[in-house]
Amino acid sequence: MASPQVYEVAFGRLEATSVDCWAVSVRYMGQDPSLEASAELRRLAEGHGWLLDEWARPEDGVWVVDGGRPSSVFEPGLQAALDEVVESSWWYLIRNSLLVDYIRRFGAPRAMWEVGSGTGIVAETLTSAGISTIAVEPSCVGARAGATRGVTSIASTLEDLRLPAKSLPAIGLFDVLEHLEEPEELLTECHRVLDRSGRLYLSVPALTWLWSQADDLAGHECRYTKKTLTKLLRDCGFEIQNCSYSLATLVVPMAIFRSLPWRLGCRPDEKVIMKQLGYLPEAIARFILGIERRLIGFVPVGTSLFASVLPL
Repeated sequence: MASPQVYEVAFGRLEATSVDCWAVSVRYMGQDPSLEASAELRRLAEGHGWLLDEWARPEDGVWVVDGGRPSSVFEPGLQAALDEVVESSWWYLIRNSLLVDYIRRFGAPRAMWEVGSGTGIVAETLTSAGISTIAVEPSCVGARAGATRGVTSIASTLEDLRLPAKSLPAIGLFDVLEHLEEPEELLTECHRVLDRSGRLYLSVPALTWLWSQADDLAGHECRYTKKTLTKLLRDCGFEIQNCSYSLATLVVPMAIFRSLPWRLGCRPDEKVIMKQLGYLPEAIARFILGIERRLIGFVPVGTSLFASVLPL
C-alpha cells in the first residue's frame, strides 16, 4: 500500500468489530474465544508450544490474564477520555500515519506485538495497513477499547504472558517508555522474547525543554533526547538501526502554547489538553503530514523520537 493510502486508512476509513470485552477481541459475543482467531497465536502454539489458554481463562467470550496492574497504567477516567478523542485527534492520526511509514521503511514484519497499546488506535492502524497486530494492554478500559476496534487485544503485561524466548517477530512500544520509572525492566523482557532477527519499534516524547502540564497529567517520568534514548537501548542489549526526530513542525507551537505557559506557572486541566488534541480540518492535517514525511530523518529536533532497534 502506498503512503497516501496509509494516510487514508489512518484518517478513519476503517471497519472495526464492536466487542464488549476487556481481554481478547472475538467476532461473536457469547462464544468461547478461539485461538484460531489469530494466525500469530496459532504460530506460537505450533512453533513454540505456547498456548494462551495456559496463562489465561475464558470468560464470556474473552481471555482474562491474571496478574497485577503496574502503577503506570492510566486511571480509568483518563483512559476513557483518551478513547473519546483519539478517533478524531489530528495528532494521533498524523503520528500513526508516520509510524506506519517508518515501520515499512525497515520492512513490515509478518506480525507485531504492541505492548502498552492503550485504546488500540495504533494497533488498529497497523492492522488496517496489513501488519497483523496483537495488542497487549494492562488497563482493562484500554484493552476493551482496543477490542471494540476489532484488534486482538489482551489485558495483561508482557511479563505476565510468559512468552517463549526469541519467539516474537516484532514488538512496538509507542509512547510507553516515558511512563516507566525503570524502563530497563520492560526493555529486558522485550530483548528476551524477540526473535534474533526481530525488531523493536519505539516512539517517545522528545526534548526535555518541551516539558509541560500535558506531561504531568499523562504521568510521564521524562522526555527523551536522541542521546538518552540510544544510550538506554544500547545498555539493554539493542543495536540501533535508526533513531530519528519526528513531528518537527510542532516544536514551536508546543513550546509557545504548552511549555512556556507551564514554566510561567499555568496548569490547565486535562479537558484543555484534550481539546488541543482534538479536531483539525483534514486539509490542514494533510498539509502537516506531507511536510513531516519529507522532514523525518533530516531534522535535529522534533516533539517525538522514533527508533528501530535489533537485539544483539
